[in-house]
Amino acid sequence: MTTDLEDSLGEALRNRASTVPHSPMPRLRSPRPARHGWVVPVAAAVVALAGVAGVAVALQSGAEPPAAPAASTAAKPAPGALAPGEVYYSREESGDGGTVIRRELWQSPQRTGPWQERVEGADVRGPAAGRCYPAAKPADEQCTRSGSWFNPTVDFLAKASRDPALIARQLHAEAVEEEQDRIDSGDFTESDETFSEANLAYLALTYLQGTLTANGMPADVEAALHQVVAHLPGVEVNPNAKNLHGERGTGYSLRDFKDRPLTVIFAGDKYIGSPTTAVEHGAAPGLGKAPSRMF
Repeated sequence: MTTDLEDSLGEALRNRASTVPHSPMPRLRSPRPARHGWVVPVAAAVVALAGVAGVAVALQSGAEPPAAPAASTAAKPAPGALAPGEVYYSREESGDGGTVIRRELWQSPQRTGPWQERVEGADVRGPAAGRCYPAAKPADEQCTRSGSWFNPTVDFLAKASRDPALIARQLHAEAVEEEQDRIDSGDFTESDETFSEANLAYLALTYLQGTLTANGMPADVEAALHQVVAHLPGVEVNPNAKNLHGERGTGYSLRDFKDRPLTVIFAGDKYIGSPTTAVEHGAAPGLGKAPSRMF
């Protein structure tokens, strides 16, 4: 990513974050775009089409033959997948009782494909379109950096593990790597709590909020992440939590050093946001166009 674009993206994220309560642990700071990048929605997975099952019809002697099937028997996309020509669409609204920020993102299923973003209710100075979200062009660092749970690229999510136990180990390793990298770069000085299970779990959940918002998240990966979140060390469970829109689900929270909760909410295995956000995913017939269906 170029320096100007990186600065613009960082400023845009700070403007957006200033409207929503942030709950960092003592040693946690906003993830640095130069390393992993702030958690932002990314497209994922190749298009998967559901097969059409044939139906065997038994004919009785002398019975009229069945009517010929309709000429069009096109398969429908699997849940969460795209039909040919469609792009991913997501809508996230955030607020804490004041101004509500509405963010819409259209994104190609290919990592280097085009994207378009529209934000209402906030002064966003970053790019509104480009290729290889959130980059302006495929050569930018945001596009060339390898994928991970802290940087959930299209390719990474498509091939990601569906095993909650393995995902939990991978997240732990990434959290340790992130903390060590911050220490090495001089972001902060290591303390007794830096590599504690509580601190690493909080860092992982901070990133997972953005990962779960990602466009193109495969349904089985989302279900696995639900299990990972539910078993984070020290997690608090609220079976009657509500997101910004009042939709109910199960909330999972970790608390910072000031006892402020960081919460994600699932309705079944579907991530729906937090007490200050509401997240929806769907498909649209093209960039900037109204969604044709929601997942």
